[in-house]
Amino acid sequence: MTLAPMTLAASPAPSAPRWLRVLLIAVALLDTLVALSSVPAIFYDYGDQTPLVAAAQTLNKAQLAIAPFLAGAALWFAIRHELRHAIVALAAAMVVAWITELPSIAIHGMELSADLPGMFLFARRAIYPVLAVGAIVLAVKNRRLGLAGIFVSVPTVLGIANTLMFAGAVMIWGF
Repeated sequence: MTLAPMTLAASPAPSAPRWLRVLLIAVALLDTLVALSSVPAIFYDYGDQTPLVAAAQTLNKAQLAIAPFLAGAALWFAIRHELRHAIVALAAAMVVAWITELPSIAIHGMELSADLPGMFLFARRAIYPVLAVGAIVLAVKNRRLGLAGIFVSVPTVLGIANTLMFAGAVMIWGF
């Protein structure tokens, strides 16, 4: 009696934990809402002064136009239990946002500072692209999807934390 060799196609794919799907739906929903609320900024004329500033503004408008589609796709995939695709869509949104930062780096430099806003800016410019690429690699290889989901959730979670800290500062000190 001979046994047929097991192939990868015959073995069932490991199921992702339920918390990952809930996390991805929440992150994608928040990202979609933020992206949709930013769409009117596409049509604002900033009064371009220099070619580099004009290019940066055009790139930013392109990112604002693409973001709702990437976030919406991530939401759709997460709802449909296609978590690998949702992770890749959220990571792609992170990469697009990072590309939008490049002209600002050329105009103003890295703007490194040890205060909290400086740390958020450093994370957006230096850490998020690494997390995005790592999440894409993990999702494509179908390995450690929980970690990949956490990677793509970091910008949204830190954005919420930043907003809450600002709101707390306004409530304490006022403006």
